[in-house]
Amino acid sequence: MFKAIGLANDEFASRVVATVRVALNQDFDAPYELRETSGGRHVAVTIEPWVESSQQVVEIYAAIRKLEGLVMLM
Repeated sequence: MFKAIGLANDEFASRVVATVRVALNQDFDAPYELRETSGGRHVAVTIEPWVESSQQVVEIYAAIRKLEGLVMLM
């Protein structure tokens, strides 16, 4: 499970989902949930892809870290 928090105004959530899909070389999106802050400024994306190796986990973290608007990654 990965949780990325970022700015809600620049399609951050869709970029996180797409980044994970590309990192895993998949044709489909992993299951995910979105939650906006009460003020609507930030969005939390919790995504649960199926990974086959620790290397894939490292690659996903590295790819998400490059996203513009990222505030926190867990």
